[in-house]
Amino acid sequence: MATFSVNYRAEFYQGLFDHYVDGKTTYTSNVDIFGGVTTTASTSREALGYERYTNYKIYGELSFTTDRPIKYIYIDLLLCNRVDDVIGVEKYSWMGPFNGSGTFDLYRMFGEGWGTDITHIRVRSVRCDFMDGTSEEAVFDLCAKVNVLKLETPKDRNALEEPSLSTIIPINVFLTPFGGIAYSIYKLAKGYKKSGKYYLKFSSIFLAVELAAILLTM
Repeated sequence: MATFSVNYRAEFYQGLFDHYVDGKTTYTSNVDIFGGVTTTASTSREALGYERYTNYKIYGELSFTTDRPIKYIYIDLLLCNRVDDVIGVEKYSWMGPFNGSGTFDLYRMFGEGWGTDITHIRVRSVRCDFMDGTSEEAVFDLCAKVNVLKLETPKDRNALEEPSLSTIIPINVFLTPFGGIAYSIYKLAKGYKKSGKYYLKFSSIFLAVELAAILLTM
């Protein structure tokens, strides 16, 4: 005899991504001190707006306990619409032999470009074949509602950008801290919240140190 337990969740992801097309390629040649010529290519990119990207993701696990060696385990996740019609199936299977207890991950990404047609995902049963040729089925009535995530935009991703000292230090050194503060405000306006706040704090400290040095030399 085998016993099974299943838990899972489902999400509908949607995002906007920058869409570019490669433009003109220019070539630059430089002569080094030994007389060698190095040519580098630079391709400009033209922004064409945004592309919408969507998909479904399933996360979960299946656990089993058996007192007989299992040859195969099967489970079907039924993709259902809002009137409970099955409009697709995601199939999982594992090949043994399996003994005792164990756990498998349920992960699947599918439906790229689909709309929100799938509203919930059902599991009706888990089936297994034993090594002795017999079979068994554990019947369930599980249903997981698809969680529709909010639309992710380029601005949302900008907010997670990590700050870079190699960017802000030269700006403060060569363009003065006022340039650093202006750059920080620009980053904040573009949605780069994390890096923008860091750059603003760094530039403010840099300005304070510079003003203190000026006052001490007066």
